[in-house]
Amino acid sequence: ALLLRDYGQRGDMLSWAPFRLNAIQAVELYLTAFLLHRGGCAKEIRKMGHDLRLRADAALLAGLTLRKRTYSHLVSLGSSREYLVSRYSPDDLSAASEINRLVATLLEVTHKTAAAS
Repeated sequence: ALLLRDYGQRGDMLSWAPFRLNAIQAVELYLTAFLLHRGGCAKEIRKMGHDLRLRADAALLAGLTLRKRTYSHLVSLGSSREYLVSRYSPDDLSAASEINRLVATLLEVTHKTAAAS
């Protein structure tokens, strides 16, 4: 996902769509892997859909420690359905997360899930 960040262009929201989609998917996969590693049930995790708030809540209960700002961003990603907008309507990203915030969330989730495993 981070390799795609270099292709985004200032002022052109659509150019960030590939990075945005891959970053959100990566966060979802890291949280899923963490939950499975901690004994989570694959069927229950699948029921969460693409709601990152549900995954973040489950990960916190399983022992993952996230900064408040990162947790808030995951809640925001879940409630705004940014994954679905990024995937199916990337030209409608006017209310999407800032790229810097998305990078920070991706990096924190990446490092903390790896360290906690």
